[in-house]
Amino acid sequence: MGCWPEPPRGRGGATAGEVRRPGEVRLTRRTFLGAAAAAGGGLLLASPWLAACSSGSPVAPGPASAAPPPPRPATPPPAGPGGASREQPAVSTVVLARDPALLGAGGSVQTEGLRRLLFAGLMRLTGAADPAAAWRSLVGPGKRVGLKVNCLAGKGLSTHPELVQAVIDGLTGAGVRPRDILVWDRSDHDLSQAGFRINRQGPGVLTLGTEGAYESRISEAGAVGGCLSRLLTEGCDLLINLPVLKDHDLAGISGGMKNFYGGIHNPNKLHDDGCSPFIADLYSLPAIRDRTVLHVHDLLRPQFEGGPAYVPGNGWPLGGLLLATDPVAADGTAWRILAAERQRRGLKSLEQEGRSPARWLRRAEELGLGRSGPDGVRLVEL
Repeated sequence: MGCWPEPPRGRGGATAGEVRRPGEVRLTRRTFLGAAAAAGGGLLLASPWLAACSSGSPVAPGPASAAPPPPRPATPPPAGPGGASREQPAVSTVVLARDPALLGAGGSVQTEGLRRLLFAGLMRLTGAADPAAAWRSLVGPGKRVGLKVNCLAGKGLSTHPELVQAVIDGLTGAGVRPRDILVWDRSDHDLSQAGFRINRQGPGVLTLGTEGAYESRISEAGAVGGCLSRLLTEGCDLLINLPVLKDHDLAGISGGMKNFYGGIHNPNKLHDDGCSPFIADLYSLPAIRDRTVLHVHDLLRPQFEGGPAYVPGNGWPLGGLLLATDPVAADGTAWRILAAERQRRGLKSLEQEGRSPARWLRRAEELGLGRSGPDGVRLVEL
């Protein structure tokens, strides 16, 4: 059975005249979990920086929320041969690396400083003694590496090209050939408007959108059924996920696991019930789960309200990167960061607005995709 072009999508993924494919699973509305349930699920992390929200800035009065669990000791995990084990470790490490001095006027980014920050964060995550060893622990020689960026919102709220170039520098410095690196997203248009130069067949790193090149067969997992991008399934052996943190009007946040909505032909069908269980079920597909070796969340200028579209004035200059091999731990930490900023500004919590990420994060844990509880995540800050 072949796949068809995605129909125009409205708010919440609704489409007019949508035809349900045979065997499609549709979920009924379920009750959203409250803030207390989220805290009970252990999805929020404590940290000295997160507790203060920003250096020297008091937290504005806002909605009451349950106290987060105490922080765990910040020590790096040992690196194993070939990088992160495919089995879940007892504790998942998440590295939050920050340097607000990287951000210049007019949206500019200091590229060399960003490269140093990325390499330092990766060394801390993997326990490697130098950047080349850190990259080699994740990506072996001769592997084709896909860099999944997020460019849907345009230049103001997309993965920064400077970050992508820093990742490319790290990979090539570890022996990956430029022609074995693929920067990709849903469309050439999205990539171009975010500042990337399309390169479909020239020398060096390839940069291109799927542009309708989806597999003819349907991949299914849980409530998800759709055709995956051939760039994902055929264009690379390993994936590095490079999302940008923003709030989302349905899912609560758009982070790492949701970034792969850009790799399936029918994301319009995956937005009901706050995108749960769809975000977790999509990521559980072997083509995604088994290929993704690293998540680097772009936290240089995240957006706290109005997403997933870019809203000028709703971002804040965090100057950070979030690194993890555990997608659930990374998204849970990203939620905590965004929630802290919303509280600092006196906004309602995502739970109070009925768009908590707790349900799809819990689903991801149930599927064995990662850990987010207080006893299962170690947050390291640089």
